[in-house]
Amino acid sequence: MNRWKRMCKFLIPLALALFFVGLSRCGTTEMAIEAMGIEKMALQYLSEQYSAEFTIINWWREPREKSPIPIPSIIPSYNFELEVISDQFPEDEFHLHYRKDLDTKKWEWSDDYYTILLNAEAQEYFSEYLKPCLDTEYVIDIIWGISPWPDGTGEETSFEDWLKAGGKILVVGIYFNGITPLDDDCIPIATKLLSDNPSVANVRFYGLTCEAFSQTVNKDVAEIWGDNEQSQLGRLSYHQWDIQENTP
Repeated sequence: MNRWKRMCKFLIPLALALFFVGLSRCGTTEMAIEAMGIEKMALQYLSEQYSAEFTIINWWREPREKSPIPIPSIIPSYNFELEVISDQFPEDEFHLHYRKDLDTKKWEWSDDYYTILLNAEAQEYFSEYLKPCLDTEYVIDIIWGISPWPDGTGEETSFEDWLKAGGKILVVGIYFNGITPLDDDCIPIATKLLSDNPSVANVRFYGLTCEAFSQTVNKDVAEIWGDNEQSQLGRLSYHQWDIQENTP
C-alpha cells in the first residue's frame, strides 16, 4: 500500500505536467493570455485598428460552448470579453471580444466600435430616408448586430459603404410623437425600407405619449419606452422574412 501511495504521488504530478505540455502545443492557452495580460493585449489591438485612445473598464471570461479540454472543471476553456470606452466617445461603452476558433485553433479579436463611430451617420441616413414617408415627428433608435467589421471596411468607412460591404443591423426603431402606429400606415413604410436595405433585419414602430416623447431630448428613447407602460401607445414589428415572403 505504501508503495502504491508513493507511485501515485509521483504519477499524478507527472500526468498533470504532460497534460499542460499538450495544451501548450495546441496553441495559446487562457493561462498564457492571462500571463501576458489581456488588457495589454486588448489595448495593443485597438491601437492598431483605431486612432483614438482607449480605456478598459472591465473584462471577464465566458465559457465556450464546445470546450476541447477534457477536464473543464479543472482547466475551464474560455473566451474573453471586455468593456471599453474611447476618448472620442467617453460616455459610450463598446465591447471587445477575444475568441478561439475551435476549428482553426486560432485566437481572433472582434469589436463593435463601429456602432459608435457610425451611429450619427446611421441616424442621418435613416432620417433622410424616412422623410418622404412620414409627415409626423419621430425619433430613430438603432440596434446593431454583433458581427465584426465587414471585409474591406474600417475606421474611415462611411455608413453607406459599411452597409454595402455587408454590415448588419438588427432593428431600426421608429418612435412616434403622440401617435398609435397602425398596420395600414406602417406596412408600406416597412416594406420599402426593408426592400431597399436588405442588411436591416427588422423595423419596429412605437407610439409614445407626447409627454414621454418630449423626454427624448435628454434621455435614451428605448429607456423611456421601457420605463413606464402608460407612455406606450402601441408597437408594430416587421421582419425581413415577412417582406420577402409577401414580395412577388
